[in-house]
Amino acid sequence: HIDHSVLTLISLESVIDREYTAATPDQSLGSLVHAISRSNTGFLPVVDGENILLGEIDINNMRHLIFRTELYSKFQAQQVMTPPKATLQTGDAMTDVMSKFEATDAVYLPVVDAAGHLLGFVSRSRLYSLYRKTVADFSAD
Repeated sequence: HIDHSVLTLISLESVIDREYTAATPDQSLGSLVHAISRSNTGFLPVVDGENILLGEIDINNMRHLIFRTELYSKFQAQQVMTPPKATLQTGDAMTDVMSKFEATDAVYLPVVDAAGHLLGFVSRSRLYSLYRKTVADFSAD
């Protein structure tokens, strides 16, 4: 019961990271490589002109392309992106958020609004760290 109680004390809004580097579907591989160099994460979300999440690019899956400069103009983001493992919405209960992380084994999950606009990402490690801290604080009281 403590786990469930602790989860009700954590709001999804408080763990959303809104700082990210995004790509567009028609962005060239060369431009993606430049975006990757500016990114602080291991992925790039792919969004359209209205910031609707279309997919994501796992940088680890692109390593075989990144150093092949002759391919920089031959590939676009839409060719190397994949659908997210799952998405979160701001109204999701934290028990559901934790379940999605467990089910997908994702490192990050995107947060979208009801229309699919990207709001940011939740880091599994940050969420679990906050959870552990909240449990410790809850237990101390």
